Amino acid sequence: MMVNQTRLIENLVDASADRDSRDKQTIGQCLGDVKTLYTQLQEGETLLRVLQEEYNTTSEERERLAEHNSRLKEKNRQIEAALNDTIKRTRTSGAADCQDVLTMGFTKSDVYTIYPRPPGTNVTVYCDQETDRGGWTVFLTRDSSLTPHLAFNRSWQEYAQGFGDLTGDHWLGNKALHFITGGSDYIMRIDVKNTDGEEAFAEWGSFSVSSEEEKYRLNVRMYNPNSTLDDVFAYSNFMFFSTHDQDNDPKPQGSCSNEIGGGGGWWWKSCSYIYPTRPFSELGDSFDGPSTCCWLEDHEYTPLAYIQLKIRPWM
Repeated sequence: MMVNQTRLIENLVDASADRDSRDKQTIGQCLGDVKTLYTQLQEGETLLRVLQEEYNTTSEERERLAEHNSRLKEKNRQIEAALNDTIKRTRTSGAADCQDVLTMGFTKSDVYTIYPRPPGTNVTVYCDQETDRGGWTVFLTRDSSLTPHLAFNRSWQEYAQGFGDLTGDHWLGNKALHFITGGSDYIMRIDVKNTDGEEAFAEWGSFSVSSEEEKYRLNVRMYNPNSTLDDVFAYSNFMFFSTHDQDNDPKPQGSCSNEIGGGGGWWWKSCSYIYPTRPFSELGDSFDGPSTCCWLEDHEYTPLAYIQLKIRPWM
């Protein structure tokens, strides 16, 4: 009996030693696996950093390429615009006005270069090729929907040279008007729209502007009775042009340009039936309302939201 107990104890001790050995082996394997995973994790982090750096480099390169592409597109646009302008200048070299431009096949309303006679002068103008068969050379546009509003309280020299955007609000220039109308008979047309959206027009069969030496005197006659707007130019006919810095109106006291015209230039008398160059205003009375006002049959000033003046030779 004692011998069996001794063997049992020895067997238990041997089994315990085996378990310790297996546990140590398992732990060792686990530690080895942990070390392997840790090494792989470090390698993965290194690879991630490399990929991130490559991605950043690629993103920067994409941004540089996008910026370069944008610059190329803008340059191409400028070259194309210059080319189109050169083509227009070349192809309209014989045009004295927008009617000639239309005859040459340019049927789109756009900016063109014309060469009024006598030769040696060229003028960039906006041609209205749509209204009443087209061929109109525009010399004034005012549109209250355009913001910011273009200031028309300009000097004598500015009105002589012209100002503004030819595709929007602008005054072509008194010198150009004299060049264009000096040697030919021109029709003058005015298109207006009031603040209620109602449209009207008027035409005159003869229009010309004299030279600066003659203060750009206006000559407009032969009002078309089929017009839907009154003869708003009758009162201004044969008047000199005036600006805030050169008062040529016959008003006994004061200046129409400064006192009523808001500094705008015009062929004032005392003062006018039309105020196309006064500043736009939100006030509602007759003289503080929008500048584009015309004298109607009922002798009341009506504020306008749009006005355009243009000329075309007799056809």
